[in-house]
Amino acid sequence: MGIIPLKKSKNVASILEQYTGSHTVSFFTLQKDRSLSSNIQNINVPATIDSHLFYELFSLFNQSKKSRMPRLVNSLFKETNSLSLDQVCLLYEYFSVMPERSEEKFLKIHLPYVFESQISLFSLSYNFFTKNEKLFFKQWKSISKKYSEGFWISFWTDQLWRAYNVTKLSQEGNSIQAHKIAYRLPSFFIKKGWQKCSLNELFKSFEFVYTMDFLLKKGSSFCAFDLFYCNYFQGYFS
Repeated sequence: MGIIPLKKSKNVASILEQYTGSHTVSFFTLQKDRSLSSNIQNINVPATIDSHLFYELFSLFNQSKKSRMPRLVNSLFKETNSLSLDQVCLLYEYFSVMPERSEEKFLKIHLPYVFESQISLFSLSYNFFTKNEKLFFKQWKSISKKYSEGFWISFWTDQLWRAYNVTKLSQEGNSIQAHKIAYRLPSFFIKKGWQKCSLNELFKSFEFVYTMDFLLKKGSSFCAFDLFYCNYFQGYFS
């Protein structure tokens, strides 16, 4: 709702308040002072989510699995006190299609890898934008083979597009829109990282990845990513 003009968002909220169908309709809003009718469940989502709020969110979207939620929550929060909203959304996608017999195995074996991969990708992106060449290539060596070339094209396209627009909007003083687009970027970027970025460099880097995508689809993939990273860290795009 935050990206809809105020007048239109009020109309949308009014329609949602009158909805009596069988589906669950969810939306996010930054308008904390808005009064909602009794048929709308209001959940305040902080930066980190504890076991109680996790249970609330999952119960809202997974009524059919509500009876299994206490066991899932207890198992999940044995190893951590809180989760990020991204992690909770990711878990929802897994659990919404997962049969009950697979849940215990997932929690014990696969869950650590799900969270580790997200942490690793944020760390890789952080070292990329801070131009910490040594740490970046060390991490790239350990993580690069875990994903396909198509994934990396999509990942860097998304990261560079967001970085460019966050930098541009921040330079223009539009911090609200910049924060919305900064989703999936390392948290440092929206705070001060964008100040050290050049729009021209980000644009040329994005252009290079776009060309890589075209060449990879034509069958030319020889050292494409190595060339991209070397050009970036050596200032070729500056």
